[in-house]
Amino acid sequence: MEGSVTKIHVIRLGFVNVFIIQGQRCILVDTGVKKKADEILRKAEKFNINPDMIDLIVLTHGHGDHTGSLKELKERTGAKALIGKREYATLMLEAKDDIKPIAPIAKFIFWINDLIGVSPTKFEIPIEILVDDTYDLNQFGIQGKIVQTPGHSSGSISVLLEDGSAIIGDSLVAMMPWSKLSIPALAISLKIVKESMLKLIEMGASRFYLSHGKDYSLEDMKKVLDKM
Repeated sequence: MEGSVTKIHVIRLGFVNVFIIQGQRCILVDTGVKKKADEILRKAEKFNINPDMIDLIVLTHGHGDHTGSLKELKERTGAKALIGKREYATLMLEAKDDIKPIAPIAKFIFWINDLIGVSPTKFEIPIEILVDDTYDLNQFGIQGKIVQTPGHSSGSISVLLEDGSAIIGDSLVAMMPWSKLSIPALAISLKIVKESMLKLIEMGASRFYLSHGKDYSLEDMKKVLDKM
């Protein structure tokens, strides 16, 4: 890995972002909602990244705006998929999803879902790699690791690169272009979110990339954590 440079390419898909980490090879982080594979791969070409350069698809967690295009992207890239072991158990309906609404709009959506009786469905897309600890990404040509960062969901994970860049999924959000960094709309526990972000900082994280929003500095992160 000596001499290689690791880059994060942000692919914006409306309200949600996915990321391609490029080193000796490439890792795709999250897959957006359904029917976004064409757009993701087309935008990847602008970075001179072809589908066969992507060896791994990391899912920060199991919500539909992060897993929606997984099946097609696996087929078109030949990549393996990775997710947190606890998150996978939730997707397979083997463990309860303890996520709760935090923001008022989320509380309204949860109320509507309860009213009409929406039930979770079992996930049917194969995922080859389940992680329940720190996981080294050097074997995929990337100088970085997977870090367990529960809080938004029980099995949320982040990608931490050696240069201090961290892709944190929905641990924090900034939904609009003018929004400030803020707490997630949904979480199992804001206390656990804070603990996870402090853990990343202790491990060297200094720049934070959001699935809903842009990237933020360590100073921005600390301001939010101080209020949690």
